[in-house]
Amino acid sequence: MDLSKNIPALPPPDGVQSQFDHPRTLASSLIAVNATFLPLMIIAVGTRLYTRTFIANALGWDDYTCVGAALSSTAYASVCILVSHWGVGTHLWDIRAITLTPPRLRIMSSLSIIYVLGILFTKISIFLLYLRIFVVRRNFTAFVKGGMVFFSIYHAAALGLSIAYLTKCDRPSTVRDSFCAKWQSLDVFQAVMNVSTDTYLLVLPIAPVMQLQIPQGKKLGVLMVFLCGFIALAVSIARLIAIGVNLHSPDGLYYAALSSSLTAVELNVGIVTASMVIMPQFFTHSKILHLSTYKAVRYRFLRRRTNSSGRQQNPSSKTRSDDGLFVIETNVLGSIQGDGRFIMTNVDGSLIRPMSFQDNTHEHLAPRRDVWGPLV
Repeated sequence: MDLSKNIPALPPPDGVQSQFDHPRTLASSLIAVNATFLPLMIIAVGTRLYTRTFIANALGWDDYTCVGAALSSTAYASVCILVSHWGVGTHLWDIRAITLTPPRLRIMSSLSIIYVLGILFTKISIFLLYLRIFVVRRNFTAFVKGGMVFFSIYHAAALGLSIAYLTKCDRPSTVRDSFCAKWQSLDVFQAVMNVSTDTYLLVLPIAPVMQLQIPQGKKLGVLMVFLCGFIALAVSIARLIAIGVNLHSPDGLYYAALSSSLTAVELNVGIVTASMVIMPQFFTHSKILHLSTYKAVRYRFLRRRTNSSGRQQNPSSKTRSDDGLFVIETNVLGSIQGDGRFIMTNVDGSLIRPMSFQDNTHEHLAPRRDVWGPLV
């Protein structure tokens, strides 16, 4: 038997024996976290793309960068599942040193590169979304563009350092190298920068939202959508704490599973947060579509009942609805309710889209300020 195959990657602590066959590991937790948050992110991004493509017809660069972030997060989850079988989440004294080959170590180090790309795409997507929403506010636009430029330069440098670490620190013997030994400190600095940028992105839209000329209830609702970034900020802080607590631990691969799990949560929650602004438009459209279908079916039923009663079908007739308001039936417009809401149809009765107008024939009704109709 070749005893060299059973040499651990790190000598075990006093009183501890190496367990190569059934070691204690955090790999299952790492896999579970990715399996939970990755589908949520995919659903959020899919809803965003559907809304922007088929409802608003307004795909933009913020959507393209969001797709880049989603692909990066998917790649990160895939690599996490792969390296969990190679020792990530396991104590180094429970890993055979011979299994930590340079190719495997390079793949483990690639997680930092994927993370930098994912965070870069996510934050740029949020910056571009702010520019899209608050385009008329020049001072706000200056803050957004300045933050986007600074953040891009910083992450370009972080990406270069990650590539250098991957190519230079791919052997267990390189842990004593000055550059490789300082990588954990650089990781802490990067975590601090992520917390700072999350805070900046969270605070940035508060002032323009508070200045919107809308009712206080709606203003609070819009503000809460943007403040969903608190979740991403909390995860970034938790990741910073986890990295700082285990900064000088020699058992790097074991604690890497914890930081990688928080990184996966941070990536996916950040992407979901970047897509939350689109969700109200999606749900509003779904509600309108439901109401439109209901109105169209009711109009067809009323017209069929009028025809079957033997009465002559006039270009328009008036009936009373269940709620006491008059319903005017026309061959061209469809059903018009007394509250000013109607379904616009073709001559054959097929639905075009829901619309609304001010019905001045009923003085007891309050003026309508909302538009019940198509989304922009």
